[in-house]
Amino acid sequence: MAYEREDYISTSGLKSDVTIVFLETAQQRYVTRYNKRSCDKSFTIGESVLVLQKDSTASKVFSRWIGPAMIYEVQSPYSYVVEFADGSKKILHANHLRKFHTRAQSLIYNMSLLASTNSCAIINDGDDDFGEIAVPDLTEECKQVLELSSQKIDRSTLAHLKPNSNKNCYSCLIDMQIVFRTYPV
Repeated sequence: MAYEREDYISTSGLKSDVTIVFLETAQQRYVTRYNKRSCDKSFTIGESVLVLQKDSTASKVFSRWIGPAMIYEVQSPYSYVVEFADGSKKILHANHLRKFHTRAQSLIYNMSLLASTNSCAIINDGDDDFGEIAVPDLTEECKQVLELSSQKIDRSTLAHLKPNSNKNCYSCLIDMQIVFRTYPV
């Protein structure tokens, strides 16, 4: 851009300090706007990437991301040899590459964790990404979590109290069951 600036100044005949200052501030504004969203791309050998490939037209608007492909070799900091699924290799600039993030192919759920932690897995019926989903059976393994506080209280432990105190203590434990729970929330 420095060459273009000097070329503009010499061809326009404007060599004043105001013109030079204006051009330098405009240049800095362009640099700041560009760098606001830009990031340095780097890839390692063996990393999966997507490749920006033009469709049948010459327009960049109709380009698509294809892949995944694999980084085969690093030519320079921004040029990479990319190996495609069919075995072909092509040298591409980092601007035409994007990291490929693999989606989860299966979901493994450990039932023993359900009793000790609160967890929630919500999957829409229309999602095909997870494959076959097994619905956990909550009957025996999570019985202690699903039991009501009234079922957990052994009435014989309150037998030493007078009948009125026994009833009051029992109702207090039921009313405050959130405080006396045996599992974390």
